[in-house]
Amino acid sequence: MNRMIEFWNDEKQYFTDCRLDSYYMVMKFLKKNIDPAKMFISAGITNEQCMVISIRYKDNVIKTPIILNSERGFEEDLCKFWNVNYHSIRSDDGDTEVQLIQDTITKGTPVIVEIISLFLQNKNLRQKSTVLSGVSTSAIIGYDSDGFTLGIKDAFSNKLIHISYEQYRKARESKCIPFAPRHEIVFLESGNGEIRDPSDDTLKKNWLEQVKRLYNLNGLYELNTKIKECLKEIDNVEKPESFCILKTQLTLIAKSLCKGSYGGFYYELANSGYQLGYITEPQMQEMKEIGLAWKKCYLTLEKLINKFKARKEIDKFRQAVDSLIMIKHKYLKCIIEKENKESETIINNEIY
Repeated sequence: MNRMIEFWNDEKQYFTDCRLDSYYMVMKFLKKNIDPAKMFISAGITNEQCMVISIRYKDNVIKTPIILNSERGFEEDLCKFWNVNYHSIRSDDGDTEVQLIQDTITKGTPVIVEIISLFLQNKNLRQKSTVLSGVSTSAIIGYDSDGFTLGIKDAFSNKLIHISYEQYRKARESKCIPFAPRHEIVFLESGNGEIRDPSDDTLKKNWLEQVKRLYNLNGLYELNTKIKECLKEIDNVEKPESFCILKTQLTLIAKSLCKGSYGGFYYELANSGYQLGYITEPQMQEMKEIGLAWKKCYLTLEKLINKFKARKEIDKFRQAVDSLIMIKHKYLKCIIEKENKESETIINNEIY
């Protein structure tokens, strides 16, 4: 057993977001002992933006709003923050990529890639023209004559996942919606010197900026508005085709809601803020209620996906989103106002 596989076997999952967890684990393997709460805050991963994507279904172009609940492309800045060298290599040829990964692993360095999740869940899945799936980020930590060993553990067996070279290529090269794997491989190297532990002021500022940003973003409100507009476009489509289109729309929205976190990262934001002393325990619980409301939106939508009468019941989801918006503004506003009062008190004491 190589040193990387042995290391990953003994470790647990630290973050629900596979990107953050993969980068954290590789940094930990490189002897960068970082507090997970500080790692989450420094990533600045939280987001809430709405965008409309268009996909073709037979002769119809389907417009669907999705929610971006996390930042994309934060990884390089995260590595700079913790004094880790980030190397990215563009890859457009499958054979060359496999050989490059094998050579890098042989040198004792894990490689990070993005792969289509569906091919990990179903190893017998055939390659399709386009698949509807999420994208997972994983470290590749070993290989043999049959395939790669990934730094992801199977949810049932708790063993590291092994993927054949054939399935790996499908998971990298297939077309995928709503997101697709980036055609690059990444490896990290320890920077010169020890990690620089950021000051408490810097971390607290980063944490509060994320809270304020989430408070001001209106992505959920836009999602509700756009859903109503996009659903009107299928009202004139004949059944059962209209049902298939609606099912695709709802599936895309659901996958965007649970990307990285089933609770919109509010659980993680709450835990990190409490652990580092920025909020009280009651405030942490209130922030987790926002995450719970986010999860309720996802579960409500999941129940509708396979319902033939989903078109008539879509208001249940929109009502859940309205409730989430109300809870979010209520609790985040309290945290922001409390911080503003404390800042004013400090300034006044300094003046006098």
